[in-house]
Amino acid sequence: MSKISDCIDEIVGNENDEKDIEERNKKDIIFIAFWCLIYLAMLAIQAIFDEQIIQAVVAQLQIVVSVVLTARYCKTGYLLSVALNALSIVCVIFNGIAVGSILFVGVIIPVGTIISVSFLFGIIRKLHKSMKEASNQREELVKLAEEAEEAYEEVRKMNEQLLETSRVIKENEERLNHMALFDALTELPNRRMIINRLDFHISYSAKTGKKFAVVFIDLDNFKRINDTLGHEKGDMVIKKISQRITAALDTDDILGRLGGDEFAILVQRDVDSDEILKYVEEIRAAISEPIVIGNEEVTVNASFGASAYPKDGSDSTELLKCADMALYKAKADGKNRLEFFTPEMKEEIQHKVDFEASLVAGLNKEEFHLLFQPQHEPDGQKLRGFEALVRWRSEELGLVSPMQFIPMAEETGLIVELGTWIFKEACRKLRMAMDTYGLENLVLSVNISTIQLMQPDFYNIVKGIMEETGVYGRNLEIEITESVFIKSVDNAVEVLNKIKKLGISIALDDFGTGYSSLHYLRSLPIDTLKIDKSFVDGINRAESEKEIVGSIISLAHNMNLFVVAEGVEVEEQLSYLRDSGCDCVQGYLLGRPLDDEQFNETLKKASEYLRTSESPEYK
Repeated sequence: MSKISDCIDEIVGNENDEKDIEERNKKDIIFIAFWCLIYLAMLAIQAIFDEQIIQAVVAQLQIVVSVVLTARYCKTGYLLSVALNALSIVCVIFNGIAVGSILFVGVIIPVGTIISVSFLFGIIRKLHKSMKEASNQREELVKLAEEAEEAYEEVRKMNEQLLETSRVIKENEERLNHMALFDALTELPNRRMIINRLDFHISYSAKTGKKFAVVFIDLDNFKRINDTLGHEKGDMVIKKISQRITAALDTDDILGRLGGDEFAILVQRDVDSDEILKYVEEIRAAISEPIVIGNEEVTVNASFGASAYPKDGSDSTELLKCADMALYKAKADGKNRLEFFTPEMKEEIQHKVDFEASLVAGLNKEEFHLLFQPQHEPDGQKLRGFEALVRWRSEELGLVSPMQFIPMAEETGLIVELGTWIFKEACRKLRMAMDTYGLENLVLSVNISTIQLMQPDFYNIVKGIMEETGVYGRNLEIEITESVFIKSVDNAVEVLNKIKKLGISIALDDFGTGYSSLHYLRSLPIDTLKIDKSFVDGINRAESEKEIVGSIISLAHNMNLFVVAEGVEVEEQLSYLRDSGCDCVQGYLLGRPLDDEQFNETLKKASEYLRTSESPEYK
């Protein structure tokens, strides 16, 4: 079969490997020559022997040789068979002519052989065609199988990629879900998670009738830690605090971080106020243990506010709001304590909200005005200047005390807008007084809030108002309280030094009532020291208290500071301050805060005094 296949390849001109073809051709030539020689030998035998038996045997052998040649060597063998049988016919004819009798059997057998091998060759060609088609189909199947294998491999790779993508997506979903529900710094549940859990617990408790509580936690004065140690160490403190609270937490409760230095505990148990108080006290004690961060030891306290379900609210918003109100109350009442929500707190908060709205409306309606507290030299005659005082006559609330609206303005940030208006209005009145009455040495003191001073653009605001109103720095004095330096000494000193470059004097107000120390007096860029009224009042009570005031005046003069005593109301106080060398006094004895008309009248008198006085110069 392989020879027939080789023969088929030869018929259609198939090409194999050149070396194989060359080797096969050599073998084929040898075999073909061998079979041709046998055939020729048989022709010779036919010519020599006349016996019919020999002739018949030889003829049969010739047929076999022809078939073998055709079958084995295909086209070449077929052509040789035809040629040899044609030669046999020619030999028979010539032999017959020679003897005078042509043996037709000798002619018929080669002719039949030619026909037979031709038929055989045709069959071989058809067989090749079928095999060629089968081969083509096989090649197509092989190609399709290879393509299918490639497609399968591609699909497999795509499937692996899809599985990997699916895994990454799942991991990202889990990560995003974790980020959405947990705090990145502490790994605690965040505000969203706490609210979700709270909503679930409310739904469950509404069916079962169980009670639970919410406790808000806020670290006291944590901003100071961030400002002094930096936010990185501040974050380390937050993490340590969260670990301590978690350690003290009941296994049934949930702790979450709401943001910044605020935490919340969902107390998922039916506990009364006494149990919560004891529970919170344990947590508070854990929080207040000193924390070592690097070489720093930090002590942190916390305030707590609690609300209960269903007493204080039936939904998460209301419960959280009530806990926040209780926390606000704890902060306002001294911090480092727990407060339970009460309905009165809501009324208090609402009052503050309404008061804030009225404060905003008052600013928009220009309901604020200035009064001017005179400052005299101790002789009671020479006018040094005035302290500008703000007052609010509300259309809705009537006359509102500064003790009420100033803290609210500072708490809400409205003090920045209000303080800017006060400074600008004071400068405008000062410029008018100087132009109208020629009081070129008049000094106007303006109180500045800590919040104002810490504004990044405070210096530019002051400079801009001075340029707009035409007031000189030598005629202005800014009054600050010691709280400015407690919050951030370095920042305050930097800003005040810039202000002093404008020629403005700096006065330290309410000296002696807060955190005053010799260290502050030595390091701060102040020009004037104002003795608080509480010390001046002591002049009337005891000799020792008089000596305190005298010592303050002496100390200030030794530090080249100008001294102003506040709240002088009786002659005995004025006399003592004058004898002690106090530079300036203010109080009801020498003049109450003045409205515009009284302000102008006082300026007029001061102007007349200057014209008649032998020594018109002011300190």
